[in-house]
Amino acid sequence: GKIAIARRELLEKLNNEGILRANADLYLTELPVDLILITSIGSAAHADVIDQLEQSGFGFKIKVINALMQGAQAPESVSSALKTANSINGDVVLLCRGGGSKADLSTFDTETVARSIITSNKPVLTGLGHQIDVSVADETAYTHLKTPTACAQFLIEMIRSANDAMTELKEIIDAKVLDRIILNENRLANISSKLSEVNYLLDKHCDILQNIGAMFSEKLTNIFDRNIAYLKSQQKLI
Repeated sequence: GKIAIARRELLEKLNNEGILRANADLYLTELPVDLILITSIGSAAHADVIDQLEQSGFGFKIKVINALMQGAQAPESVSSALKTANSINGDVVLLCRGGGSKADLSTFDTETVARSIITSNKPVLTGLGHQIDVSVADETAYTHLKTPTACAQFLIEMIRSANDAMTELKEIIDAKVLDRIILNENRLANISSKLSEVNYLLDKHCDILQNIGAMFSEKLTNIFDRNIAYLKSQQKLI
């Protein structure tokens, strides 16, 4: 009961400050492949997330930051891990922990962890505990998933959807380019056909002009010859 009351009061406090959903306002790329995983290295949650991502066949790049997930030092450890995530490159942060009792998961109902998520410069996805568990960390995250495995699957589905969309777009582009190529090939064929007709007409008129030229040349020669003969006859008379 005390845990529930403290949790509710913290949520009200953050909501009144207008920062409860601050992380949800950050931009999450449609192709999140550069991942930062905050978890307890060697835990089942760590193994589940890595296994899901590797089996997907997509080229995820994963940086893992170790953090305590329960105990008195856990809130500060998780907060420190989130601060480290802020200082390195990455598309999204995965905060994952396996199931446990309410007391075990109390780390994620602390103000320290909540404010670290709120001030994160990257979207934070949470996969904490079992399906029925919803912590303050979940409420402040970009989005929360039921389990660490579901957290990995969420990203895999994002990549798959983006990949399918790009494949569909490629097919549309290919079809439009092919249509344009066929259209231009037909236009070129028509132009080529018309050019053939033009070439034929040019050849035909070239022959006509050559014949006319030869005829004029012959007639002019005859005229000159006649006039020369006339002039010679006039010369003799003179």
